[in-house]
Amino acid sequence: MISIPIEQVDRILKRYDSEIVKIIRRGRHNLRYIIATGCTADEVIYINRLIRNLKKYVLYKPDELEVQAPDLPDYVNPDDRKVFKDKIINALGYSSLRSTFYPSYFNDIGIKSCVYCNSQLTICAEETNSVPVKYSAKFQIDHFLPQKDFPCYCISFYNLYPVCSSCNNSKSSNPISFKLYDYRKNIVNLGFGFNISPLLIAKYISSRKVKNLKIEFTEPSTPLGSKSFNETFDIEGIYNTQVDIAEELIIKSLVYTTSYKATLLKSFPSVFQSKSFLDRLIIGNYVETENIHKRPMAKFMQDIAKQVKLIP
Repeated sequence: MISIPIEQVDRILKRYDSEIVKIIRRGRHNLRYIIATGCTADEVIYINRLIRNLKKYVLYKPDELEVQAPDLPDYVNPDDRKVFKDKIINALGYSSLRSTFYPSYFNDIGIKSCVYCNSQLTICAEETNSVPVKYSAKFQIDHFLPQKDFPCYCISFYNLYPVCSSCNNSKSSNPISFKLYDYRKNIVNLGFGFNISPLLIAKYISSRKVKNLKIEFTEPSTPLGSKSFNETFDIEGIYNTQVDIAEELIIKSLVYTTSYKATLLKSFPSVFQSKSFLDRLIIGNYVETENIHKRPMAKFMQDIAKQVKLIP
């Protein structure tokens, strides 16, 4: 729901230079193996282009991804497209990277929750083929340019959007206007937000009936013909199952007044090392915009806590 500065991602990518070199080298080797095991002449053309440009593709910036986009060419037999696409994706090692490389990479960027709904973690448990059955924790990832059309970008860093399984299934290959990576240097609030009608808050305070609370979600205008964020991911539906969290924040706002928080900071300086840390403990989540991706529900809790003046 908020963007991440490309400059920040680039700094993290530099830490992984040696690992990225290995990923590219291994991908090229596996692509050559596909050719060696038999391909049509048209498929060989596509694979050779991918081998030559793999490093560029992996590191392409968002605008380069969209401008250069070498989708699966029409000359590849339609009946063979899925099989050929799967061969490319397997050769580039996308599946194994989800459980080996991506967890540490995205953790360093600061993404642990779904970049679409922010309500769930981006890690999912998947069954392995072993007996007895074991479960492996893997990152769930959506591709801004879908794999079915652009297998060459299946491991391109700026094409990867960490998401929860629900949002991944809801979006499928449908396009959305939200772009995770932004050229501006600071975290950008793109206009997504949560609020509760002040009238409903007042009604709750007087009645103490949580059913009086209703979460509203606002978002930027959607291009004509496209589904809104709310329609695609049912954001209001998700968060209206969590009104008890909003209830707790409202109650806390009645207790943790500005003067009371000042008293806590003065009385326990070794415990509450900063005002922001005290606010984080009070709401039970991160309070800085740049940390929204680190924990589920952070965006929602920040917005409601600000509305009721629990945090600045």
